Amino acid sequence: GRGQPVGAAGAKGGAGGPDGLKPRPEGSRLAAKRLSGLPQNCLGSGDREDADGVAAKAAQMAFRKV
Repeated sequence: GRGQPVGAAGAKGGAGGPDGLKPRPEGSRLAAKRLSGLPQNCLGSGDREDADGVAAKAAQMAFRKV
């Protein structure tokens, strides 16, 4: 069966986010750390493959466009 999500964390990619704008992966890595510590256990999502997807993949996360 499918596991239940353990939580959600935002990875703000704007100027006030961690270390700059997406597609830099720092925000995604911080979100993973807050949830589980392992990016491989997280799923990144967003509406832009060229920003959200690139950031998630650079942080070693799976990605789904929503």
